[in-house]
Amino acid sequence: MRFSLFALIRLIGLVSIVMVLAAIGVSRSLPKHSDFRSPVSPRYLPVDGWVLNNNNRNSYALDTETGQMSRLPIADGEVLDYAVCSPWPDEKGAVEIVGRVTRRSGVDLMKSLESVGLARFSLVEGATRGEVEVEPVIAGRPCWLWGSATKVIFPGGDAQLFLQDLAEAPESSASQALVWTCKPPGLGRVTMSDPVCPMIEAMKGCLVVSMAIERVEDGRRAMGAHQLWWLKLDPEGSAIEAAGRLWREGNDEESNSHVGEWLPELVSLPDGRVVLAYLHHVEGSPRWSLRMSLVNVDPTDGTPSVSRSNVCQVADDCVRAPLGFSTDRQWIYRVSREPGVDGQVVRKRVQEALAASAMPFVEERIARN
Repeated sequence: MRFSLFALIRLIGLVSIVMVLAAIGVSRSLPKHSDFRSPVSPRYLPVDGWVLNNNNRNSYALDTETGQMSRLPIADGEVLDYAVCSPWPDEKGAVEIVGRVTRRSGVDLMKSLESVGLARFSLVEGATRGEVEVEPVIAGRPCWLWGSATKVIFPGGDAQLFLQDLAEAPESSASQALVWTCKPPGLGRVTMSDPVCPMIEAMKGCLVVSMAIERVEDGRRAMGAHQLWWLKLDPEGSAIEAAGRLWREGNDEESNSHVGEWLPELVSLPDGRVVLAYLHHVEGSPRWSLRMSLVNVDPTDGTPSVSRSNVCQVADDCVRAPLGFSTDRQWIYRVSREPGVDGQVVRKRVQEALAASAMPFVEERIARN
């Protein structure tokens, strides 16, 4: 009897070991879970109230699927600007908006600045998810880095670009200036604004920015106009490894220091073509023009290029406000504003804009709640 019991115990032990080894083998054969999320076209386009009315300090989110625009839940005494919608929804499908939050205390003209930082808002939960105080001062809209749901690049007050990880604790949230590992263009000094990291697989690792370079003008060193450039980043997104003009050929506008190109947006259409939209502005003019073009993406390194002959002028009644595409990439949104009246969000069909810039467009104006 003792021998039988001992043998039974040994048998149970052997069976247990075999089952554990089998479980380990099965688990290793299964595909491993990845934290990488697939990017999606942002559904919401944040709109600063002041571009609609000079006295409007509210912030809005335009739903590009429904055309509805609603206020963002900002507390009294706070101002949200330079907001962008994340292309990385979380596992619950929640959408996040990140923007610069400024707090002031006091009354009217006596208000004093308390803090400036990057705040994260959830449109599903309707609450702030977190805030990071950053240096230097945020001077423009941030953009998400390819492949990361927490890292953003933003322009600082010194007109340089900075990398910020929103997941880091506030006490360790120092922003990291992007460094040039290649020779900067021009005479060395550059100023950068309006970075965008296209959520396009073929362009991963590329930024498109509005950049001015130092050059010789009338025998003196001077900064040129802001023009569209591409920047190739290292895998960490902390260094600029290469840079180039977006345009394939030269143009008189490149030598004109009074003509600027701002706020680029790039998307991939359902048929695979890549489209660029940006704002064109002549210094001193109250009007900004919406221009669009198809983009060629180099299959070897992902760098974009555009032929100026393909550029269409779509509208000339814009204000300096970010552009946005609908989630189905069928519509392009802009803020239109005539002198003396409130601005409005207007959308046009992308295919019509690319087909013929001179044809009459069907426009839809968006009301805000």
